[in-house]
Amino acid sequence: MGWSGDLAQVAREHPNLRFVVPEEGAMLWFDTMMIPKGSPHVRAAASFMDSVYDVETAATITEYVQYISPVSGVQDAVASRGPEGEALAANELVFPTAATRERLHTFAGVGEAEHIALSYRFDDLAS
Repeated sequence: MGWSGDLAQVAREHPNLRFVVPEEGAMLWFDTMMIPKGSPHVRAAASFMDSVYDVETAATITEYVQYISPVSGVQDAVASRGPEGEALAANELVFPTAATRERLHTFAGVGEAEHIALSYRFDDLAS
């Protein structure tokens, strides 16, 4: 199992590697930003979060990490940054097509017992 962004980052050095989404679908994952309850700097954290969701800032982050961005308009912003940006904006690993997106699914929410059971299963598979 691998992540699309990982392959996008090494594709130039390893052109024979391919990322495949099975016809039956695949997992769409994401990171989240949260402010812990009781945080002493809520306003600063919220300001940082707002800045990350600015289209130009998100485009810069996307160019660097080469992972799917949740920010609308990032693909156009990346494409406007010259030939390298155009190539990245056309990369389906970073900007999946609508047909691919239809086959991507997020995990359902799980309770603590289910989370522990899944963790054990992933650990067993990794061994």
